[in-house]
Amino acid sequence: RGQLRYLHRYTPAEMVGVGAWACEAVLWTPTWLFCGTMRAKTDSLILTLQSEAFQRYASQFKDTIAYAKRYVRLFLKHISEIDEEELTDLDDPDMDVHWLATKSRT
Repeated sequence: RGQLRYLHRYTPAEMVGVGAWACEAVLWTPTWLFCGTMRAKTDSLILTLQSEAFQRYASQFKDTIAYAKRYVRLFLKHISEIDEEELTDLDDPDMDVHWLATKSRT
């Protein structure tokens, strides 16, 4: 529930609603610098992950870690090809996360 407002450094503000995600890059890049700020516009319920704990936990799954590593390589390749002004903490509409996930499983 809730609604958030994301203010990017270079682009107009965006409303972020139920089911959206933000800041995935911090899970995969230890030096990620956030591209904007987010504030609640209404009472909101937010699920958070601590990146270090996530990485520690995920690395325990030796049978499936290769899948995650392939996903990360594709994810980092995509963000490395984007101009700095276009990087975002929100879901990037130009990056098909479902395609990335499927491709990294093959």
